[in-house]
Amino acid sequence: MGLEKVLDRIEADSRADEAGLQAKAHEDALAFMAEAKAKRELTLAGYGAKAKEEVKLLQAREAARTEVEAKKAILACRKAVLDEAFEAVLDAMKRLPAAETKRYYVSLLARLGPEFAGGVIRCRKGDEGQFAGVKGMAVKGDLDAAGGFVAESRDGTLAADMRFESLLATAWERRIAEASGILFGKG
Repeated sequence: MGLEKVLDRIEADSRADEAGLQAKAHEDALAFMAEAKAKRELTLAGYGAKAKEEVKLLQAREAARTEVEAKKAILACRKAVLDEAFEAVLDAMKRLPAAETKRYYVSLLARLGPEFAGGVIRCRKGDEGQFAGVKGMAVKGDLDAAGGFVAESRDGTLAADMRFESLLATAWERRIAEASGILFGKG
């Protein structure tokens, strides 16, 4: 029986060692799982923070894009109003009374230098009579314009554009900031 006791003892020791190893393995597995869970939580937190930053960047970009689009829309509306104002002024110039138109033409003709003597005045049809007193210049009513005229030198090398459209466009360019301020305020 001595051998049986030794074998029982070895078997009991083996079971104890196995139980200890299993307990240690279980403990190691729990520790490994806890560590993996902690790493997962840390990784998820990192992704969450990164996602929040991306959302903030996207929101900032979208806000900036929206602001730019709004400014573009406002500028387009302002341009439309300014274009409408320009057209209204030009339309009013088209309908000036003959006496007033004559006054403008006399003033504009006075700007012409001697190089235009003997040249041609091209005006809109119906305005030819406004240039009756201009000596030495031929008058042609073949100009498609709101009013005004184009003077050409005798040899055709020089031309002075005194059409209302051109004069208004030049004045408009110089005073657009002032007109914009009147219409929309200084902002």
